[in-house]
Formats: sequence, C-alpha cells, structure tokens
Amino acid sequence: MYVSVLKLKMKLPYSESLKDKRMVKNSVRDKIERNYKALVKEIDTQDNKKVLSLGVIYASSAQTNAEQQINKILEYLERNYDYEFYETEKYIEKF
Repeated sequence: MYVSVLKLKMKLPYSESLKDKRMVKNSVRDKIERNYKALVKEIDTQDNKKVLSLGVIYASSAQTNAEQQINKILEYLERNYDYEFYETEKYIEKF
C-alpha cells in the first residue's frame, strides 16, 4: 500500500474571523473528500485566521495512482481557489 501526503498552507487575506476560515476549510475538505476520496485535516495554525494549513492523505495499492491523485488534488486547489499556496510538500510512503 502507498500513502501519498500533501501538506500546504493557504493565505486567506479576506478572512476576518476563525468562522470565515472554517467556512473555507469545510468547503475545501468537502470537495476534495467527495471528488478524490482523500482525507483532509487542518494541521497547524488553528488560531491564525489568515492562514489555513492542510494535510491531505490518499492511499492506493499502486504508487503511480497515489502520485497522480495527490498531483490532481493540488492542481484542483490551485485552479479553483483564489488563494496563495505556499510551503507545499508532497511525499509518498510505502507500507
């Protein structure tokens, strides 16, 4: 089994409260989990209303599929959300 991990941070310049941030997080999480069958969790910066840190995990029996899916997820985020993404990390582990 291969597990691909995507860690990223998003700048939320228009977020004025943690509630605004939570709305963005829930939207991103719901769409990724529904469309890509990946797990999305907020990791870090929970108290910062201007930065959203996410961890995305996708498991597959094939390494190429795990790589492709995590790349598709990142492309989807960059294409559909008008936020600056930074500190993006991708890696794959074999179990």
